Amino acid sequence: MSTMLYLDTARLGQMSPTALKMQCDFVRLMAEDPSSLYTEQFLFEGVTATPEIPQRFPELTRWPGIEGLKQQLRQTFAENTTSDTKVLLASRTTSLMQSGIRSLVAAGRRHLLLTDLTWPPYRKWIQSFARLRRIRLSLLPLRKRIWQQGFTADDVAREILKYVRRNRSDSLFLPAVTHTGIRLPLPTILRSLSDSSTNVRTVIDASQAYGHINTGDWTHLADFTFGGCHKWVRSYLPLGVGFARQRDGTRFRKELSRDPLFQFCDATALGKGPMETVNVTPLLTAQGAVTDLVSRSSRPRSGNEACECRTRLKRCPGWRILTLPRCLRSNIILIQSAELSIRRFPKHRLRQLLAEHRISATTYGNGVVRISIPDSNPDTHRTIPHLVTARLSRLKGRTQPRVSTNAAEAAICCQEHDSQTPVEMPSSLIRS
Repeated sequence: MSTMLYLDTARLGQMSPTALKMQCDFVRLMAEDPSSLYTEQFLFEGVTATPEIPQRFPELTRWPGIEGLKQQLRQTFAENTTSDTKVLLASRTTSLMQSGIRSLVAAGRRHLLLTDLTWPPYRKWIQSFARLRRIRLSLLPLRKRIWQQGFTADDVAREILKYVRRNRSDSLFLPAVTHTGIRLPLPTILRSLSDSSTNVRTVIDASQAYGHINTGDWTHLADFTFGGCHKWVRSYLPLGVGFARQRDGTRFRKELSRDPLFQFCDATALGKGPMETVNVTPLLTAQGAVTDLVSRSSRPRSGNEACECRTRLKRCPGWRILTLPRCLRSNIILIQSAELSIRRFPKHRLRQLLAEHRISATTYGNGVVRISIPDSNPDTHRTIPHLVTARLSRLKGRTQPRVSTNAAEAAICCQEHDSQTPVEMPSSLIRS
């Protein structure tokens, strides 16, 4: 049986080798000595305080303690921020998002600008919160302008800045990279806002950015940036990571007080000791994943899998790329089947069909597939694109999928995924 080709990093990253090794050794440590003072000292202060542990579990030699992990994360994802930048760790990225929005209200902000590029679950929560707190919320439509009208990075930046100034928005929430692969021109936007007298507070969603793009050239310009390590960083286990300016540290500590992992790490920093039983394994896997990420970044690069994939997919029979302007592209690519039977499949059946051809990817309605490819070994930068196109070209629709279904359900599926739906960007992408 051939190996599964994993192209779903934008959903959940494949655990990196060092993250896996550190997790295994940490689990072994917990099996032998689960909750002693010695083990807690290792978690808080790292191997320098407990030299005997790495002698028994060599992969844990890399563990620098919680404060050391925070500094490693800041150097990797926010290298241009000042040393007093607050690094916040939480068990859920959503906790950081909600704290970021609440911090805007606590700072007296009353007019928040969103775009329709915001991840739908976040957008729904923000809209509900704004109604509850009676905040003015504006929604700037950009999605169709990008996908259908060919907006460039300069056009996107100009529209956002123009709206902020004309409507006197005092806060802004933007994704660095959208779940459909649009890379926003954050350096231009944030630099312009910091150079002006508008005093706009900014919250940046980097869920699809850490480990995917260079975030260090703009995190120092944002008031708060948050994301997770389980996607492109490839720690697999969720760990939310946020960077806040010094002035907001106390405010975030209050907003995040209900997150058990933040409470644990914050109590450690303040010398209070642990306050609640919490799964700390994501801290170890994040350290391992960042170690691998830094190592990959330092290697000479002979190519990029996503760029090579785009080139090959243009010649792949039966599939077309949903094209973005080059300046807005990322390592997330959307493709659509030209075959009528495939475009009529519900998304879960299309995902199964891909799996039968040894491809793991996110699927949407109307035959749209999202493939996301992290940079990996330079020796494989041509192998992966070749496998993608070879397997996709063999994928054919069937009038009777292997999934059992009755005639009524099949008819509903065909109506829900009518082949006449515009192909530029199916509406199902807004809901997924």
